[in-house]
Amino acid sequence: MGPETTGRVQRVIVVASTARSGSTLLCRALSGSGRAGAPTEYFNPDFYRDRLRSVPFRDVSMRGRVGQVRRLLTGDAEWRRVTLARLSKGAAARLVRDIGVEHASADGVFGVKFMWSQYQLLLHRGFGAEVWGAPVSWVSIRRADHLRQAVSFCMAEQTRQWTATEERRATAQYAPDRIAGLMQSFADHERLWDRYFQQIGVQPLRVTYEQLDADYERTVADVLAHLGCAGAPVVPRALERQSDEVTEEWIERYRRERGAHAGLE
Repeated sequence: MGPETTGRVQRVIVVASTARSGSTLLCRALSGSGRAGAPTEYFNPDFYRDRLRSVPFRDVSMRGRVGQVRRLLTGDAEWRRVTLARLSKGAAARLVRDIGVEHASADGVFGVKFMWSQYQLLLHRGFGAEVWGAPVSWVSIRRADHLRQAVSFCMAEQTRQWTATEERRATAQYAPDRIAGLMQSFADHERLWDRYFQQIGVQPLRVTYEQLDADYERTVADVLAHLGCAGAPVVPRALERQSDEVTEEWIERYRRERGAHAGLE
């Protein structure tokens, strides 16, 4: 635990998102305000993988132990590695709670961004955002134009350039089937988020990428006001659009090949 934490979570702010929806831009703005924690994808497996490399045997589920034995017998040097899904329920709950405490701000605010797949794993383990024992505020961000969202993701996963400040490592190749699959996935995950909100009786503040891109300062100020942080500073926009002429070529080609209304449902 860092020296500036309170030792407990007193408030949770969840940004419920889908990929390439402007969530990173929004989360950086919330973090920069100094009032809304430091939301990021703490439950992306890459974030906590290292701390699961040497989990005590008693904290691993039976299925996890079977996997460890199999890896040991095949000579895997990292045979002890385990996933959140393969921890015992008690150990999984401790890990989740500890991540919240470790990354809460000095005043006890834990801001976190979840993709549906990440949050779904917590639900499968039997707990959700209430696990931190604190009031939860929800912000939902998504992108209205699924085609542009899918093209953006398809390009980024090929080039490994997830933000404009990163180096492009490869040339993206037009992949219409992948784009179609991504569009369906984004729509499915939005429906799953909405169903969950309905189940728990929550009306999150809803924000779109298009709103954030068109009027960054006002949108961020509105989100902060919703979170009870009216008057908190809105830091300058940290990320710029990555779309370019190639993006437009892909979009036009996809619509031409798959129908004028492709991606607009």
